[in-house]
Amino acid sequence: MLMKVLFFLFVSFSVVAQTDFFDRYYPAVDRAEYALVNEEFTEAIRYYTEAFQAVEKPLARDLYNGVVCYYLAGNIDGAKPWLLRLAAKGIDPELLESQAAFKVVNIRAEWEQFKPVYRQISDRFVPEKDEATDTLIAHIQVKMGEIRQLHDALPDVYYEMDSLTVLSPEDSAGISRTELQMKSIYDGISAAAARYIIRHGLPAEERYGLVSGDLTMDALRSFLSNIGFYSLLGTPADSTTIRLLREKLLTEVGKGNVHRDYVVDLLGGGRMTFVRLLIPEELPCHTANDPVFVQPKADHSFDLLLAENEEIQIAKGYFSIFRNKYFLMPEGAVLDDRIVESCEQVMETNAALIRVEIP
Repeated sequence: MLMKVLFFLFVSFSVVAQTDFFDRYYPAVDRAEYALVNEEFTEAIRYYTEAFQAVEKPLARDLYNGVVCYYLAGNIDGAKPWLLRLAAKGIDPELLESQAAFKVVNIRAEWEQFKPVYRQISDRFVPEKDEATDTLIAHIQVKMGEIRQLHDALPDVYYEMDSLTVLSPEDSAGISRTELQMKSIYDGISAAAARYIIRHGLPAEERYGLVSGDLTMDALRSFLSNIGFYSLLGTPADSTTIRLLREKLLTEVGKGNVHRDYVVDLLGGGRMTFVRLLIPEELPCHTANDPVFVQPKADHSFDLLLAENEEIQIAKGYFSIFRNKYFLMPEGAVLDDRIVESCEQVMETNAALIRVEIP
C-alpha cells in the first residue's frame, strides 16, 4: 500500500498505478527473481506462474527467465508452454540459441527436438505495423544514413587520433564542423522520437516483434537505445519534454507495452556499484573471501516509481556480477575492484558502504 501511495506522489497519471503490471505482475516477478538469485528455481517458477496468470500478455524477458528456471530445475518439458508464448511474439529461434542456457548440452539436445514446433509458431508472426511508427523508423534510417555519409567523409587522421595527435588547422576545423553536423542530426532524431513517444507511446512486444538479445527491444526501441536518444535530448531534467516523456514511459511500463528493465536503462535509473576489496595475504585483516560492499544510490525516487525495493536490487546486482550464467538480468550493476593497502582502509569502507552478505 505504501508503494502505491509513493507512486502517486511521483506520477500524475493515476492509471499507471492501477494497471495489473504494477499491481500484480511486477510484485510477483520481483519475488520470482529474488528466488532465482538464491537458486530456488521451483519457487521462482511458482511466482513466475503467478505473474503470467495476472496479465493477458506476459513480457518476453520474464518468460525467458521462467523457461531457464524450468531447465535448471530439471523440468525441460515444463518449459515448453512458456517457450510457445515466446514463439507467439515472433522471437526467432536463433535469438534463443544465442543465449548461454541454450548452449548447455542437454538443453541444446532437447531444444533441437522441440525447435520445429517452436518455428511453426514463430513463423506465423506478422508485425502489426502502424503509419506513425513506420514513419519514425523510416525517418531514423534516413538520418542515420546521413550520419554515416558524414562519418565516412572524415579525414583518415580522425580514425587514428590519440591524445598526442596534432591536427592541421584544416583537419581540425573540418572535423569540428562534421561533428557538429552529426550532433545536430542526432539531436533531431532524439527530438522526433520524444514527440512520437509522448503522443503514441511505444509498440507492444506483440506488434513489431523483438530483435534484441536481452528480449526487451523491437526495431524502434533498438534504434533509440543505440543512439542513446534520451541523453541526447539535452534539456534540463525538469523540462516539460523530459517530464512528459518520463511519465509516458512509466505509463507504458504499467500497461505492459515495454519491460521495466528497458525503461530503467533508458532513463538512467542509476547504476549500483559493488566494491570488492582485494586484501593482500600479508595484511592481518586478510580473509579467505574478498569482502564485497555496495554503494547505496543517492536517489531512490526512480526505484519507488518502478516498485522495486533496494534489497531485491542488491541481490539481483550481486547475482548478475558474480554468479549469473544463464538469466537475462538488468545491466544496472558494476564492479569496482580495489586493492587494499592497509586494514584501516577496510574499516573505512565498512563504515561508508553496505557489506553484502549473500552466500
